[in-house]
Amino acid sequence: PTAMAQPYQDVEDQSAAPIVTAQPVPSAPPAVVTAEPVGYDGKSQGLEPDGVPLITEQGEKRFGTGLCDCFSQCAPSCLMAWCCPCFTFARIRAKAQISEPNWCKIGSRFWPNCAFASMPYFFSLLARATAAVPVLSAILEVIQGVTGIVMCCLLWQTRIHYRNKYGIRTPTNCCCMEDTAEQPARPPCGCDGMPDCCSVFFCSLCVLAQLDRTEFAYSGSCQCDKCGESFQDPTAGAERLLPA
Repeated sequence: PTAMAQPYQDVEDQSAAPIVTAQPVPSAPPAVVTAEPVGYDGKSQGLEPDGVPLITEQGEKRFGTGLCDCFSQCAPSCLMAWCCPCFTFARIRAKAQISEPNWCKIGSRFWPNCAFASMPYFFSLLARATAAVPVLSAILEVIQGVTGIVMCCLLWQTRIHYRNKYGIRTPTNCCCMEDTAEQPARPPCGCDGMPDCCSVFFCSLCVLAQLDRTEFAYSGSCQCDKCGESFQDPTAGAERLLPA
């Protein structure tokens, strides 16, 4: 018998290499880098006043002149602080943009601060003018004392905000001595705000003079030609850039 031919079949080549499909490899997410602010400690705004340069010791700033160095700038700084302290106080708050404490909505505006600071002297004049009426004069003297205490508290808080604005350390040594490099960790009384409070209470005019010659630039120890400027708003006619 004749063998019948098998039909042609397409036989798959078993020896062919298997096809491997590459799977996509997930890429790592990009690293996120968060930039930390530099040069800001939560208090100091990184600014410098225009007057006597601050002194930096061991990474801390202090006033460039001492509390009793009033005669280092006699006029107009010392003269105005002692004869017209209400103008000096208002100029400091206006120029340094210190709006706290914002009592009676005075903010950092020049004339409202000047009027507020002049209240003790105003009631003192009224008390003397009404000396012929003892009861009224006594009432006015009491009001004068109250407004004087209020002004001391306002100057105290203004000095604290001024320190925070420029990053000036608070002295912890006895007698509020800031010109000594070695300062205790805490004031002897245990209250951080007490040194400035004592400075304002015992010599508020010295405090004003120190803040004035730190905030404003003077070219000599006596500039009588600038006395007229001490009665003017230092921000008048200029843009007032408030910190963000």
